Amino acid sequence: VNTVGTPAGGPFKAVAIHNFVKNLAANGIDTFLINANASRAWYPSKTIPSILDGYKRGDREFFRGHAVCAGITEPAEVEKFMDRFMAFFNLYQDLLDAGVDWLAETAKACRQHKISPWVSIRMNDLHGHQNFEGSFFNAPILKQKEMRLSRSSYGNQNWLYRQGMNYEKPEVRKFMFDQIREVVEDYDFEGLELDWWRQPLCCEPNASPQTVAMMTDWLREIRALTERQARKTGKPYPLSLRIPGRLDLLKSIGLDVVTLAREGTLDLVCPSGFWATTWDMPHDDLRRTLGDRVAVYG
Repeated sequence: VNTVGTPAGGPFKAVAIHNFVKNLAANGIDTFLINANASRAWYPSKTIPSILDGYKRGDREFFRGHAVCAGITEPAEVEKFMDRFMAFFNLYQDLLDAGVDWLAETAKACRQHKISPWVSIRMNDLHGHQNFEGSFFNAPILKQKEMRLSRSSYGNQNWLYRQGMNYEKPEVRKFMFDQIREVVEDYDFEGLELDWWRQPLCCEPNASPQTVAMMTDWLREIRALTERQARKTGKPYPLSLRIPGRLDLLKSIGLDVVTLAREGTLDLVCPSGFWATTWDMPHDDLRRTLGDRVAVYG
């Protein structure tokens, strides 16, 4: 793609999605986890704000407030950033203009190529953390300081990156549950991953037993949602967590993975580093701790 001018080949089309999935299938991929959101939905959600709500093709100013979130502050570089981002997101706009819901289209492509489509939800994405009020990435609820964590930073270094949504707030839990329900009930997926690595932020540390119990019950509600979908389709609908390997620290922010795994609320966990699984991840220790009712994936 020409990041400043018009993309080669004309408007972006659904066939590009199908070509991508076809390539995955040709290389032996049997399950595709599709990321549906950052803070806002990537796709044209009917439930929560979407990434391009309010954008009009050619409106460079729509992207200006996000430049600082990419570490760009020098005026000339900000202008170049806006050109690049406009060209990139115009590809999404091409699909919107053509009436294509790319999330649904990706699941459709997976079906055609015999790949199992799963959906992955980022539980606390902070791409816009350097400009909560001004970045187009941020959902309205994340722009409200009273809805964000205030005691989750370990010091002054990069403290804004620790101000994710506070799941102790019922408004936050409802916001996320509404999106999760939408992708489970209204889209053709076979499994759900809750991505707690982007970011590993939930409740204020150190969470009280009452807060931990509240979050455990909330995750059980999500399990009940997937079970209802399984009964509807007649096929299993597994629930997975992508998590850091430190189960004690997760519990300190409200996520009692051990209880959820041992009681069967979870079907699998993916303990990993931020970008990839580290070579020294203690999978044997995790297996002993989590019990034998949950699968452990690298």
